[in-house]
Amino acid sequence: MITVPAYVRAEVADGGPAGPWHHRQVVSAEERARRRQLRDAYKHAERTARAALMPLDKGELDDLVKFVDARVVAEGCDHTRRFTVQWAAEHQVSLDRLVEGLEEFDGYCDCEVVMNCDPDQIYG
Repeated sequence: MITVPAYVRAEVADGGPAGPWHHRQVVSAEERARRRQLRDAYKHAERTARAALMPLDKGELDDLVKFVDARVVAEGCDHTRRFTVQWAAEHQVSLDRLVEGLEEFDGYCDCEVVMNCDPDQIYG
């Protein structure tokens, strides 16, 4: 059984912090709302900036991911971008820019393109 020192019991009973390790700052509802709004605006700006690096629009990226997914399921991933390269050639998409955009979202091979480059996550 743990014995709680009297000074801790007294501070807790008085509504004070339970020792120097327990400091809680009271924030008003308005301040919490303001902080939430700032956080959401920051996340939106970050997502928009990252999405700008992707040379495909949401529909094209969705087509790419579906194409690559079907090929990876059928043939497996050899940890290259062979299906991505095939799709890019068929759709006259600059491979250099596409690779740069996919790498921003950790799409370093075909299976990672499927797992990490979800259009809903990238474009919101």
